[in-house]
Amino acid sequence: MLFTLKKYPESAAATYAVLSAGPGWDWTTMSSLYSGVDVYTKQLRELEAFAKTNPKSADAHFLLGYHYLTGTHADAASKQFKLAQTQLPDDKLLTQLVGMTTPA
Repeated sequence: MLFTLKKYPESAAATYAVLSAGPGWDWTTMSSLYSGVDVYTKQLRELEAFAKTNPKSADAHFLLGYHYLTGTHADAASKQFKLAQTQLPDDKLLTQLVGMTTPA
């Protein structure tokens, strides 16, 4: 998996394609790909660190938003999608994701 290999731009592109066509994975599917939640959590923390040190990486923020959304953390997902949207203001999928995760 590209995410596991820290190939964040490539992982973001693949995830973008999936979300453009339909819904992404749920937590059950995502967590089943790992030998344990601790393995996934370590990789998620590495992505968080990457996004923090690369604040203008729309790919990192989009991917982080997707992982938060998969884990049912809509507020955190919304924040990351909004950060990605600052870099890509005309992106239709990001606009939809921001709208979907921002409370009314």
